[in-house]
Amino acid sequence: MKKIWIAMTFVASCSAGFLLHLHAQEELSPKNPTPRLPTYYGMLAVSDTQREQLYNILNNYDQQIEELQKKVKALLNERDNKMEALLSPGQRLRLKELKDEARKRSKKPLSEQSDPPAAVQE
Repeated sequence: MKKIWIAMTFVASCSAGFLLHLHAQEELSPKNPTPRLPTYYGMLAVSDTQREQLYNILNNYDQQIEELQKKVKALLNERDNKMEALLSPGQRLRLKELKDEARKRSKKPLSEQSDPPAAVQE
């Protein structure tokens, strides 16, 4: 019993020390971490100057890409709304059901998923 108690105390103290270490690292780490270099660039022995320039390029394009992704999302929503506006109330209801079923299937493992529903003629 004493050995179990010693082992449990050791594990608890190690765990507490590890968690404190992680917490201290989180406080010291910068809010905006440096981006990672693209695949294979880290293997090229780039100079510090090149590395800084690469990070600047990544940051610039990341901001532009983020803005474009927002625009694409807005366009897709607009397109979907216009297409749904053409449907009858029954078709809209069936579309919603199909989308809900697809969401449920996507959350299940593949082994539990059934075949996709058949198309309905109206």
